[in-house]
Parts: sequence; structure tokens; C-alpha cells
Amino acid sequence: MDEQKLQEFLGRALVDLGGAVNAVLMSIGDELGLYKALAKGPQSPPELARNTHTHERYIREWLNSQAAGGYVTFDKASGKYSLSPEQELCLADPAGPVDLPGATLLVQDLFHVRERALQNFRGSGATWLITTTFPDWQQNIDCEDGDWRALNFERAPFSWGPPVELINENCEEAGGGWRDKSLGVWRL
Repeated sequence: MDEQKLQEFLGRALVDLGGAVNAVLMSIGDELGLYKALAKGPQSPPELARNTHTHERYIREWLNSQAAGGYVTFDKASGKYSLSPEQELCLADPAGPVDLPGATLLVQDLFHVRERALQNFRGSGATWLITTTFPDWQQNIDCEDGDWRALNFERAPFSWGPPVELINENCEEAGGGWRDKSLGVWRL
């Protein structure tokens, strides 16, 4: 076993798990109005709990987790938490450039349809999956603009392993930048 590859894989998996946890914490912060309250100015856990009609102990835990992840800012001297202008724009302003709390609902929705998706995979009767894949791509990276992106289904987070068959499409788009665009065939 390649120890370095193992550590790289575990690192990616832990980042993904952390993202899922933070998605839930963001949705809590949004639903309880915690980000909007912090946008009004720095607050201690007792102040934020009082201003949002929530329990101080849970607010303290939430704030510490959010500060550790870089979602809120903690000032050690004052013991207060706040939002930077950038955090406020993305967490407390639904009209901002990115409504992160709204995006967390996508993660929640995926968990709601998980069981149905599993049933579809198991009950469809399909034995093969054919899809476009880019085998030369070494890692799958989130696109920042929501546009189309190339994916290698052999790499995380998919990790389907090598396809049974790989048919190169000989794509010459983008000056040959997509020359590895292929149809991959996997047995379900």
C-alpha cells in the first residue's frame, strides 16, 4: 500500500466530511438568525444568545466551531465574535454574490433523496453505466462559477475505479485541451 496516497485520500475524505458538517452548522446559523445578528456588530456568546433568543451553551459551541472553520471571526482580547465584511456578504446577505446558507440546502436535499437514489440504482435493472469522463484529470475540483466542468470518475469523490471500457472521443475542442474526453463504461 502506498502510504502517501492513503494519506492524500484520507485528507480529501476528511475535508468532504468537514464540509458536510459545516453545511449543517451554516443552515443552523441562517435559520436562527445568528449570522444576521453578528452582522450588526461583535457579540459575546451571552449577547448573541440573548439577541437571538437561543441558549448560551449551544451558541458558544456553535461560535467556537464557526471560528475554528473561519466562518466567523473571534477577537481574543474582547471575547467577542463578529463577521468580516466578506463573511457578512456571503453568510448574512441573501442578495450577496453567494448565498452560502441557501446553498447548504442542496446538501440537505441530497440526504433526503439518498434512499430513493439507492433504490433506483438497485432496482433499475441496469447493469452498465456509460458516461463522459476525463481520465487524464488527476483530481476533481469544484468549479467556482457553476459552469460545466471536466470530471474523472476514477478519482475522488467518485472513486469508481477503472472503467471496463474506455472510448476516447478524440475531442479537439479548446485547442486539444479536452483530448482525453472519453466515454467510460462501468458495470453496476
